[in-house]
Amino acid sequence: MASIDHDEKRVLGLSHSEVGWQLCRKWGFSPVLQEAIQKHHSPMKDNDFSIPGAFVFLAHFVSYSDISGDILSKMLPSELLAKLNLTTKDFIKARKMVKLEP
Repeated sequence: MASIDHDEKRVLGLSHSEVGWQLCRKWGFSPVLQEAIQKHHSPMKDNDFSIPGAFVFLAHFVSYSDISGDILSKMLPSELLAKLNLTTKDFIKARKMVKLEP
C-alpha cells in the first residue's frame, strides 16, 4: 500500500498521508492521531514501527469487502502481524465480527 503514497507524491508532489498529517498538526490533533494518519500506508518503514499507523492499516484490510479474507490475510506483511501479536486466524475472526466473512 505504500506505493499509493509514492504514486501520489510522484504525480502531485504530496501524498494524502502527508496532507492528512499536516492538517492534523495544523488543527492540533493528538500526536497519536497524527502518527496514525501519517503512517497508515507504511507502518513498518525503515525499521520504524508505528502501532497507530498499523491499526489504521489493518482496519482497512479488515473492512475491505471486495476480496476474500483469506487472500487479504496473505497480503498482509507477516512481520506486521507478528509485531502486533496477531495471526491470520485473528484477521479472519475480525472480518467475521464485522460480518465481512461468512
